[in-house]
Amino acid sequence: IESQIEPTASDIVEIVDGYNVSMMLVPAGDFIMGTDGTINDNPTHQIYLDGYYLDKYEVTNAHYKTCVDSDVCELPYQLSSKTRPSYYGNTQFDNYPVLAVDYDQAKIYCEWRGSQLPTEAQWEKAARGTDERRYPWGNEQSDPTFANYDDNQGDTTVVGSYESGVSPYGVYDMAGNVWE
Repeated sequence: IESQIEPTASDIVEIVDGYNVSMMLVPAGDFIMGTDGTINDNPTHQIYLDGYYLDKYEVTNAHYKTCVDSDVCELPYQLSSKTRPSYYGNTQFDNYPVLAVDYDQAKIYCEWRGSQLPTEAQWEKAARGTDERRYPWGNEQSDPTFANYDDNQGDTTVVGSYESGVSPYGVYDMAGNVWE
């Protein structure tokens, strides 16, 4: 019988890959995927996932640039952010999330690192855990201490800036900062 108890800090497993990217273990097991409510929701259903690792933080400009500099990835299709004309390639924003990378380039980046893009189910489990929470931090509506959302900062923030918004598996920015 699989335990549905959320991991504690001592259960959280972190590794660092060959590109110096921290990854968090999302252990094997069942979880309830989907939500019931509006017409756009997928009905809840239980599924099983094998264990996997997910990046602890969003892909940064610096990490993505390493792939570009290796002639594997293409430049983002836009080099600015909402309020910053010089964003990608500006060392001041190296530890900020990369923007304007399409699905194909995101997939290439992951494969270059020897990984893969998470499936919808993998992403949802990593964000929500196994206790059917609505948000990575729980069920309460977000406030500015949980995530960068609805322009509360006006633009992107440094990855991992919202400790109170971390997912049950220690993954940051699963809600807010950029649109995945």
